[in-house]
Amino acid sequence: MSKVLVINYRGSGDYLGYARMKAAKKSENCFCSLLAGSSQKKEAKKSSGEKGGAKISLLGAGSFMLVFVACTAAFYLFQVNELANKGYEIRDLEKNIQMLEKENKSMQIREVELTSMYSIEKATENLGLVNSTAASYVAMSATVAMK
Repeated sequence: MSKVLVINYRGSGDYLGYARMKAAKKSENCFCSLLAGSSQKKEAKKSSGEKGGAKISLLGAGSFMLVFVACTAAFYLFQVNELANKGYEIRDLEKNIQMLEKENKSMQIREVELTSMYSIEKATENLGLVNSTAASYVAMSATVAMK
């Protein structure tokens, strides 16, 4: 015959575990085990023949899953909506870039046209300017200060 001794350490307020330990010491068979944490409840209940444990109701589990699925679906819809909005913004910005590139090209062409010699000669004719044929310079021998 062997004796079974269950030492159930749960702190100072565990009188039931202390009573079980005393009863186990009085039995003929001795097998010692030290239980700690959450497993001590299970072991103590198994040794005393009690049933139980944490039971989650079907309604509680179902409602938890329903809330979890609803939150996940809401987050997914939010992300898809944000992604679609960013896609539209990117497409609008790309169109704007293409339009500005075309405008830049046309302005560069206009600049080249306006700075060409042909357009400058045309502008002088339209303004009534005359080409100079001879340049005359004034030579001065003394330095002059102007007021």
